[in-house]
Amino acid sequence: MLLSPVKGGAGSYPNLFDAHPPFQIDGNFGGAAGIGEMIIQSHTKYIDILPALPAAFANGEVKGICARGGFVLNIKWTEKIATANCYIKSRSAIAAAI
Repeated sequence: MLLSPVKGGAGSYPNLFDAHPPFQIDGNFGGAAGIGEMIIQSHTKYIDILPALPAAFANGEVKGICARGGFVLNIKWTEKIATANCYIKSRSAIAAAI
């Protein structure tokens, strides 16, 4: 991923905002959405945890990421595997399928 603007103003800044003039909000939201999809996917009736982590994200943690169905997750992972510290809260009082 390009982390700094190149000549001509294309690319992304270190904070992941896009550097394409004029300001492009869809580029900013798209980058965040793509990172979220690498961490969880909930397009089907299941929540898929860590479906597409790149090597640069081998170890990490996220708190408060939302999944379809009213679920909020806190996930910590090591070597691309979720640890026992994975927390899932249902805002809708339904069971989660993982």
